[in-house]
Amino acid sequence: MKKYSLIEFICSLTLLLLPALYGFSVSSRLPQVMSSRFDLAGNVTTYMDKHLFLILIPLVMLAAQLLVFGASIAKPLLNKNFEHLIRWIIPLINLIIYPATIYRNLHQGFPMTKLAFLSIGLLLVVLGNYLPKKVQADREPLPRKLAYAVMGAGLVLFAAGLFI
Repeated sequence: MKKYSLIEFICSLTLLLLPALYGFSVSSRLPQVMSSRFDLAGNVTTYMDKHLFLILIPLVMLAAQLLVFGASIAKPLLNKNFEHLIRWIIPLINLIIYPATIYRNLHQGFPMTKLAFLSIGLLLVVLGNYLPKKVQADREPLPRKLAYAVMGAGLVLFAAGLFI
């Protein structure tokens, strides 16, 4: 692993685990059974034990980050900007969603649906921008029309998130 990759890896893991500190700092105020999934109306669909939530979610995200980082090292990408985006997407999503879910358990009126629509919309717009670009040596880029469709869906979700 190159030196800059190691530094990027350590920084991304630090950012990935940072929200867990928030979770443990407010764990005494959290309910024993936490809401962990929500439907489009913002109603709770799945509950999880507090300790399981505080430990399991960061560990799952950590495993996903290790997988993404390992795959990007095993098969390097041509587009370095896309490589950085892929390496940072999981920590950034975790930085938004994990503390928001904890906050939602502390304050029942927090709009998780709005946050989900805005986050996913922004993610689709950014990823749609990279679809028509060549990122791997042995693969052709995806059609530009597909990129426009993904970006359009992202814009629709982002706009819906603004007005929900």
